Order: sequence, then C-alpha cells, then structure tokens
Amino acid sequence: MSSLIKVVTVSTKPYEGQKPGTSGLRKRVS
Repeated sequence: MSSLIKVVTVSTKPYEGQKPGTSGLRKRVS
C-alpha cells in the first residue's frame, strides 16, 4: 500500500505546481 501512496503523491505534486486543473489530471491518473 505504501508504494501506491508514494506514486499518487509524486504524480500529484508536479501537476499541482504546473496547472490549477489538478482534479481532472488526478482522475486520469487514477
């Protein structure tokens, strides 16, 4: 489970800094 959490946090951090539309990107990743 820890590995999944790491992937989610790492993938969400760069998106948040780049674009405000993180909600859409998060859905695509998941």
